[in-house]
Amino acid sequence: MRLVNTLVDRVLERIRFAPPPTPPWDPLYARPIAELMRLAEDGDGAAAYVVGDIFDQGYDGLPCDRRRALHWYRLAEETDQPDALNNIGSMYQHGHELPRSLDMARRYYERAAALGCGTAMNNLGRFYLTGQGGVRRDPAAGLAWLRKGAARGDTDAMLGLAHAYGTGTQVRRSPLRFLYWNRRAAACDDGRAVYNLAVQYDDGETVLPDAGRAVRLYERAACLGSASAAYWLARKHLDGRGVAADPRQAYRRFRQAEELGHESAGEWADDLLETHPELRDG
Repeated sequence: MRLVNTLVDRVLERIRFAPPPTPPWDPLYARPIAELMRLAEDGDGAAAYVVGDIFDQGYDGLPCDRRRALHWYRLAEETDQPDALNNIGSMYQHGHELPRSLDMARRYYERAAALGCGTAMNNLGRFYLTGQGGVRRDPAAGLAWLRKGAARGDTDAMLGLAHAYGTGTQVRRSPLRFLYWNRRAAACDDGRAVYNLAVQYDDGETVLPDAGRAVRLYERAACLGSASAAYWLARKHLDGRGVAADPRQAYRRFRQAEELGHESAGEWADDLLETHPELRDG
């Protein structure tokens, strides 16, 4: 079976999946925030959403300010801007600037999903999978929402489907569908999906083990911001598995993993310095 899975995955690897649709508001991020604010105050819901998202995430050198983000999301809500509705739902779900209410979160996700927001479809699907937000647990409905979100290009929904098929959670286990949905997300440059594929070739549980392919996938995932990929890439360079042993490369990758948030990578880097003090010279 692993041979079949490997052959299928090689085919999936060569498929050029259609890129996710570019949101119509995406070009607005290149415009000055003062201009976006003026547009939003004049009734442009897309501009209001983008301003809210900038404050929500702390883009363009601005500090994260969810109170101000909510103000602009509310302005976007007046025009039924779906992504703003989803983010208000998320604020209710997590209790950010709004009283925590899964029921209110679900209502906003439903509104956003009805208007075509793939992220909201994913969020709504997870509510049905777990029976939260005032809905009964309904795996079939949950997976259906994930598929709708995936069709809209939401990589979280793709990874949710990959996890379900990979573990047999709420659905019959299917290694091929697990590989398919990870490949779909990887085609969208999702580092988590690329890391998942690297692990498969590293441990050989689903596909035939291939240390060299695992290393290449870890490298790509690390470039896409995966801390775990950078950490395991460092371990590969340290042990000489799938790649030439190279303490300097191992040290660099451990530091990369540390910067990306890996909990123990910094300790590994410090320990490596003790045995290879020359690495301090860069």
